[in-house]
Amino acid sequence: MTAVRSNLTPKPSFEGYINIAGMMATINSAMAEMGSEPTKVPADVLPLGASLSVRESGLAGRFFVPTATAKFTYQSIMPMIRMLTGGMGGISGDMGAESPAGPPPPASPDRRNPRPPIRR
Repeated sequence: MTAVRSNLTPKPSFEGYINIAGMMATINSAMAEMGSEPTKVPADVLPLGASLSVRESGLAGRFFVPTATAKFTYQSIMPMIRMLTGGMGGISGDMGAESPAGPPPPASPDRRNPRPPIRR
């Protein structure tokens, strides 16, 4: 918790944390009902942290996601999503990869209005 706190705003008026290990315990229970093996949470997965500090000129806020937590969340959530969607396309394991359905349709010439004009 101290490692996360040190990355938040100084002298916060509000400070909150989201315990990923606790969330995974709940998700594991639900996934076990569907026959899935539980996901083990590594010790280096820290909670997400958020803080808000009140200053004379306004509010300053920060949301901190530790790198190990982001990596674990991505690596454990993507297989769950694939299982729940039946392994269908639409969500790629590589965020930069093209979807199995092919490239997106070409952009409209008028980017402000993507619909074609109505002809009467």
